[in-house]
Amino acid sequence: MLVLGTSKYKLTVLGGISVLAVGLCGYFVGRTAEIKFAAMLTDKTPPPDAKLEQEGRYDEAIQVLLSPNKERPIQP
Repeated sequence: MLVLGTSKYKLTVLGGISVLAVGLCGYFVGRTAEIKFAAMLTDKTPPPDAKLEQEGRYDEAIQVLLSPNKERPIQP
């Protein structure tokens, strides 16, 4: 790539600066996305079995734990 009026040194410096700028912007965009994703994962609601257990409905809590659920498959 030959651009009129520029030296090889200037092109090298410009390329290095652009790589650093892209890396720095990518880092901050990734951190922002990670913070938003972590906020989605932190849910303050207790699971249904813990809620039933706190209310003293132990038989129903056991049934909730033993029933198959698409989010929590039963392990053999």
